Amino acid sequence: MVPTRPRKDLNYARWRLARSRLLEVLQPGDTIDTVIKRRFNSGACDVSLMPDNEYDFVDLTPLVADLLGLTVRHHGVRVHVIGTDPGTSLVGDISQELFGDDSVLQHRSFGEVGTSRLPPVISDISEGAPSWILGGVSFFFILVTGLIFIGILIALAVVIFGAAS
Repeated sequence: MVPTRPRKDLNYARWRLARSRLLEVLQPGDTIDTVIKRRFNSGACDVSLMPDNEYDFVDLTPLVADLLGLTVRHHGVRVHVIGTDPGTSLVGDISQELFGDDSVLQHRSFGEVGTSRLPPVISDISEGAPSWILGGVSFFFILVTGLIFIGILIALAVVIFGAAS
């Protein structure tokens, strides 16, 4: 059964707008990508959601928060899940709310921020890049800075000793 009204604790206008927008973006069988932005010792997680679509990037996080009555913290939906993948649970709840069946939408997890499994669009250079890339960037920066410093020293020496001659 497809729900026609939200739970009593949700704002009906925001729920209706989020539901209609999500139904425009998501079709049965679509895949939703999730990234755990932050994990807490209490079991809570902040999860970011986006459709698996190469052409149009839509951040589903605020829409999902309005649909399910959750809060958005640190660019992710705050969920309290213990013993299961929070992304799988969240995608199942979205699927149940939109289509009446928790297995209509597919789920793909990119893990947590700070791991090397994240695509470059999601991660910062310091959070998602492998250590050998960061080491190469650091080495290149130090090398260029050193060469510039040596060039300045040579130019000063030419000016000082060239003017003395």
